[in-house]
Amino acid sequence: MAALKARDVEQYLTRPTPFYQTYLIYGPDIGGVADAARTLALASGADMSDPLTTVKLTADAVASDPALVADEAYAVSMFGGHRVVWIQGSTNRNIVTALQGLIDQPADDCTLIIEGGDLKKSSPLRSRIEKASNALTVPCYPDSARDIASLVDEAFAKTSQRIEPDAKEWLLNAFGDDRLATKSELDKLALYAYGSESIDLADIETLFGDLGASDLNALADATLTGNTEASDRLVRRLIARGQNVQAMIGAVQRHVQMLHALAQSMRASGQTIAKVIGGSRPPVHFSRRASFEAALKAWSSQGLVDVLSRLEKVSLESRSKPELAEQLFRTALLAVSLQAARQRR
Repeated sequence: MAALKARDVEQYLTRPTPFYQTYLIYGPDIGGVADAARTLALASGADMSDPLTTVKLTADAVASDPALVADEAYAVSMFGGHRVVWIQGSTNRNIVTALQGLIDQPADDCTLIIEGGDLKKSSPLRSRIEKASNALTVPCYPDSARDIASLVDEAFAKTSQRIEPDAKEWLLNAFGDDRLATKSELDKLALYAYGSESIDLADIETLFGDLGASDLNALADATLTGNTEASDRLVRRLIARGQNVQAMIGAVQRHVQMLHALAQSMRASGQTIAKVIGGSRPPVHFSRRASFEAALKAWSSQGLVDVLSRLEKVSLESRSKPELAEQLFRTALLAVSLQAARQRR
C-alpha cells in the first residue's frame, strides 16, 4: 500500500526505488502523466521498441474487453525478458474489474502501468490501487514557475550548455504548465544549439520564431478562428509562392482533426479548454495556444466534423478539376472563416 506525495514524485522518478509491479499515474497534468509513465516504462528494463515486450492498450479497449490486460500480462515472452503492459488514455468507464485479478496476483516479470485522468481520492481505480500491496500511485500536477526553471536548468546541464539570463527569462514566460510540452520544446532547443557553448535570445527567437511564423499554421489558425481577412491574405501569398493546393488542404485538415480530438477530450474529461490544450499530444506550440482556445470556443465537435467533410469534398473536386483548385479552396476557406466569425460573436 503506497501513494507518493506530489512533492516526492520528481525525486522518485529520478531513481524509482523500490520498483513496484503496478503503477497508477494520475492528475490534471496530462503531459506530466504521460512523461512519468514513459520514465517508469524505461526504468522497468523492458525493450520500448519491441511491441511484444512493451504492450500499449487504450483504456477504452480494456473497458470493452476485461480479459485483455490479464491475457497480455500473463503471456510468456517468446524471447524472454521483462515486459510492460501500459494502459494509455483515460475513460469514463470503470476498468477496475479488468485489473482486479492482476492487482491481486501480479504477473512475473511484468510491470503494469496505468495512465489515469484527474482522479479523486474516492475514485474506484485510485482507491483500489492505493490499497494494493505491490502498487504505487503517482500524482502529476501542473508545473509551477520554479518547476519550469528546474527543467530548463536540468535540460542544459545535461548538454553542458550555458543559457543566458535573458534567454532563460523568455523561456520561463513562454512555457505553460504542461511538463511533456516543456520538455519537448527544450529538447528542440538543445538540438538546434548543439555544439554551442551557450544559448542566447537570438537562438530562441530563430527557432521558435520560425515555428510560430509558419504560413500553413497561420492559415489554419486564421481560418478556424474567423479571421477572414488574414485567411484570404495568407492563402493568396501561399499560392503566389507556388504552394500546392492539396498541401494546403492537408494542413487545414490536420488542424481541424486536432481540434476535433481536443473537443472530444474536453467532453469526455470535463476539463477546461486550457487544460486539454496543455495536455495535447503532440503538444500545441505555445505561440498557437490562444488560436486553439479561440477555435475551440467557436466550434462544436459536430461543426468540426462538418468542416472536415467540406474540405474532403474540396480535395476531391480540386483533383478532378485542377484548373479550379485554387478558387474552390479559397471559397471553402471563406465559408469556414465566416462561419467561425459568426459563432464567436
